[in-house]
Amino acid sequence: PETENPMRNLDLTRTGYRPNPETVQALQSLLAQRGSGARALLVTGEAGTGKTALAEAMAAALDANYFYVQLHSWTDGRKFFDYETGSGNAEKGFLTKVAESSQKEGWTLACLDELDKAPESFEALFLDWLQTGRVPGKPGEHLRCNLDNLLVIVTSNGMREHTEPFMRRCRRLRMERMSREFAIELLQQRTQASAEACGYTVDLSHACERVDDTIISLQEMTHFLNEAQNVCRSLDQLQAATVAWLMRRDEPENILRSFEVRRILPLLWAELEAECVPCC
Repeated sequence: PETENPMRNLDLTRTGYRPNPETVQALQSLLAQRGSGARALLVTGEAGTGKTALAEAMAAALDANYFYVQLHSWTDGRKFFDYETGSGNAEKGFLTKVAESSQKEGWTLACLDELDKAPESFEALFLDWLQTGRVPGKPGEHLRCNLDNLLVIVTSNGMREHTEPFMRRCRRLRMERMSREFAIELLQQRTQASAEACGYTVDLSHACERVDDTIISLQEMTHFLNEAQNVCRSLDQLQAATVAWLMRRDEPENILRSFEVRRILPLLWAELEAECVPCC
């Protein structure tokens, strides 16, 4: 991993991810960091803006060993280090596996998703690991990470503020939702549907967001349009797919009564029929 310019051979576009200039700069900074502690990037933004997808694309582009963990309000240090189960058998924690991987040749990338859901006590423990790279093992023993081979991406939806020491420790990247035009372009690449069908799908998703006060990810739009193309054989089935993929709250009548949703669904169905896709 130690090269004069680590970004030279890094091409996220071959993984299907299209980074903006700010994201490219953040990744350049992450790879170029030297000194004490682990390289860490804190990626913030609303749900569905592609934070976790960035970590996955980064790992794929670097051919890195990828470790992912979803954090929760009940997260504590136990699952991140070796601990004893009820049967007395030791299980390796998340950071133990990361440390062992970092000793091997090539990159290791660890993604901790939604740190803002975890308590501050865990954040303090995690910060200590970022600064030292030490993972407690058996009593009196520590496993050290090879920090030259390690990248850490942490995501946050902003549910709580992070501690000042942690914020100072990380390079930060704020991700905003993509434009309508960019979403259509990516959706078309992923589904091979027409630009018109992709445009209606994006508009339909935005209409559903306004009803449910949420954000619908590109992945959800992709799943929805794939179902619309390959499974739906009527407008009623397209409505069912809309509820299944684009609805958040368990009140489908709210979405299906929305003027914008009722306006867009027939237009999307007509476009799918005109394409002569399997749903016709």
